[in-house]
Amino acid sequence: MPLEAGTKLAGRYEIQQTLGQGGMGSVYLVKDLKFSEKYWAIKELYNPFQDPVSRENAVKQFEHEANLLASLKHPGLPVVSDYFEEGGNYYLIMEYIEGTSLLDESMKEIFPITKILNIALRICDVLDYLHTRTPDPVVFRDLKPDNIMLASTGEVNLIDFGISKIFQEDTRTGTFIQGAGTSGYAPPEQYTSGTDCRTDIYSLGATLYALITGQVPPDAMSMLLSGERLVLPTELNMEVTLELEGILLKSMNLKKEKRYNDIKEMREALRICLENYKGSGGEGSTKKILNPTSFLTAKTLISFSSRLTKKITDLRDFLEHPDRGGLRREFLFIFFIILLTVSLGVYLLYINSFSKKPLEVAPSEMVYVPEGKFFMGKEKKEVFVSAFYIDKFEVSNRDYKKFLDVTGYNEPLLSDKMAKEYNTWSEEQKEIAKKYIWMNGNFPEGREDYPVVLVGWEDARTYARWAGKRLPTEAEWEKACRGTDGRLWPWGNKWDEKKCNTAYGNINDLIPVDSYPYGISPYGIINMIGNVWEWTDDFTTDGVIVKGGAWTAPADQLDVYSYTQRKLNPLEKTFHLGFRCCKSIE
Repeated sequence: MPLEAGTKLAGRYEIQQTLGQGGMGSVYLVKDLKFSEKYWAIKELYNPFQDPVSRENAVKQFEHEANLLASLKHPGLPVVSDYFEEGGNYYLIMEYIEGTSLLDESMKEIFPITKILNIALRICDVLDYLHTRTPDPVVFRDLKPDNIMLASTGEVNLIDFGISKIFQEDTRTGTFIQGAGTSGYAPPEQYTSGTDCRTDIYSLGATLYALITGQVPPDAMSMLLSGERLVLPTELNMEVTLELEGILLKSMNLKKEKRYNDIKEMREALRICLENYKGSGGEGSTKKILNPTSFLTAKTLISFSSRLTKKITDLRDFLEHPDRGGLRREFLFIFFIILLTVSLGVYLLYINSFSKKPLEVAPSEMVYVPEGKFFMGKEKKEVFVSAFYIDKFEVSNRDYKKFLDVTGYNEPLLSDKMAKEYNTWSEEQKEIAKKYIWMNGNFPEGREDYPVVLVGWEDARTYARWAGKRLPTEAEWEKACRGTDGRLWPWGNKWDEKKCNTAYGNINDLIPVDSYPYGISPYGIINMIGNVWEWTDDFTTDGVIVKGGAWTAPADQLDVYSYTQRKLNPLEKTFHLGFRCCKSIE
């Protein structure tokens, strides 16, 4: 929970308000009591590590990177003046910059291309400063519209270096500011460990693509895996020249060796492009933008050309399906809002349906959970949850191996604690462990459809990002498990050991992810009670919330109900801990 207004930190900084909140801490606006007219932004970071060695290493890394940030002096970067520890948490004192983020500004208006290019050149200047630090370059690694601040002074600032990543498991080392990146803006190498200055070049290209087209690019790893083509900017905005399109496509090449060699080279290309726009008199009329809705929202008008054709075809196929007779009667005739741009003759089609049945089709092996309230927790408090998709099954070894084969990510490993204890195990214990331990990038023989285990929280989150998904929140997980009537278990209010895999059923092992179909939840989701505890995306000061119980958990001893939760260290890896993924509906 964020600290309350009026709270004093280090006996000097008085909290005025909370500026932002995330899983690893909050950001506050504080008043400096030593200098009464001075205000700072303080970034709070939780330290979840219980192991003394891990905790000490995280603190050292935090101090190292805090000192690195403090050494950076550029008008496009906030000044970092101090850091301290208090109450087990860590605080970074940063210059408070008045202004609005590029994300917020882009939701208020559609920027002319010349304005976007001018902003891009300012960002290039900041990145060039970072990339040319000696003895080692500094890589920002989380460039996106909401990390770019348009200050009231007119300056363009990069904010929110991802220093909170230090307090999550990450064995990589290097000369970069820690940061996990953001889907749509992070290149493929950011999902593994090969980041360098060209990582920021991709992210800048993706940011410009989003601002110019009104669409966030697809996840890079998903494009790499599926072969999906990036929609050409010229197909989305008629003001985009082939020159500008070439810059965007080169900077966003999935192979980093084919991007610009450095930010100076990209800056020069953008500078020439801007001069050409000015020379042609194209000052960026917004009338030619074919997708003029607020960027980063999914409630867009359906654009023309191939996207319009596809939507009409999808709708026709949907309505002509033999099972859709009732829907055809309910579905009001498509009506048109014609937006005529005289110079282009562009017509935009807006499709409006009064049917309550969703046109969305759930992705493969996922289940649709509608928006609405449900009873959450033992006390059955009413909680509203937006609509989402969730995996029908737990992530299996087969699923996880696809991820490893594509990305080169580390295979599931024993936790440090288990690895240290391994030599003390009996031969019988080691033999049992073979059923769960991967060897040379391969899962245990014959267990491809069993849930993947020995994955930490960050491993699960990385897989989810790669798959174009995320981990469910506790509320989403619980609604998917118990529905809206507050039932104790997915199948109802009467315990039945034959509908789930707990120790009560005497299987004493994991089972395949598609087992126990009679224990499904109201939405048709399998194994939400038993088999493996499942990571959620909810991080608290006491640990990450896990749900569902496991094959080791007898219900009569651990009272594993739909509402039961446990809180684990994010570094925890066990033979009874796995996950399933979730996907927002935009």
